[in-house]
Amino acid sequence: MITTSKDGGNIYRLLLGAGFQEKFAQWITAQAAHETGNFTSYIYLNNFNAFGMKYMNQKTAAGEKNGYAYYENFAGSVADYRRLFKSYGFVSVGTVENYIRFLKSRKYFEANEQDYLTAVKYFLNLYFPGGSLDPSLVIPGAGGTW
Repeated sequence: MITTSKDGGNIYRLLLGAGFQEKFAQWITAQAAHETGNFTSYIYLNNFNAFGMKYMNQKTAAGEKNGYAYYENFAGSVADYRRLFKSYGFVSVGTVENYIRFLKSRKYFEANEQDYLTAVKYFLNLYFPGGSLDPSLVIPGAGGTW
């Protein structure tokens, strides 16, 4: 059984702090959980990369490590995702289904769209049951660069 991770709550708070609207922060947190094997992947833990982003000389990354972008901390990873999000000229999509469809149209991921959506929805329901963050993940005073 997969359970929530404190890292999911921290990524969510970093996304809110970076200016993402609540619904986007929830969708992106669920996406990050999927991309990182629920915040346990080697790239997540060693590169501080919450989104499996490749290194493409972006200024928001500290460099390349293991074939992926490397960050000084998780806040850098969120800043890079924000940069990418803005570069897409993102428009309101209304639903998580449309969000995933939009990402697929931008070639953000290679997986089957329905499989990717199913996984993101799974983590969305896990981390945000009833539409709000699982209360067990609220950490008073959690910093942005842990």
